[in-house]
Amino acid sequence: MEYTQTFIGELSALDLLHDWLNKILPELVANHDASKSQQEILTAVHEAFSNIVQHAYKDMEPGPIQINVWINNAALFIEMLDNGSTFDSTEIAHPDFSGDSFRGFGWYIINDIASNVTYVKQDNNLNNLLLEFKFDKIVTVNH
Repeated sequence: MEYTQTFIGELSALDLLHDWLNKILPELVANHDASKSQQEILTAVHEAFSNIVQHAYKDMEPGPIQINVWINNAALFIEMLDNGSTFDSTEIAHPDFSGDSFRGFGWYIINDIASNVTYVKQDNNLNNLLLEFKFDKIVTVNH
């Protein structure tokens, strides 16, 4: 089963995104053994969505962010598609944990929570960010 929803690339859409994910995630992962919480998954998605808004659509009109969510026997996948600016993940500096900055932790958080993170610029010029959460790393929490 796959779910798809498109959101406007603005931070104000985060509440709608969270509401949608809180509705579909329990059904998708109901019968799978896991150890990451639904809140941790939401945190990773929140950080990824925020990065798209703040970086991919920086100095641009907010564009759409399509979210696709599905499972297979081994994992939950959350794919985020946008038509903003591209980025090179190898150029992202490791965060400074000295306490001197409260920004720059998003990419680190995403990669720490998700089992795998893949980013590609597709042939159709869309950015594709794919977050994979293996089932031994997910625990559903019903709200």
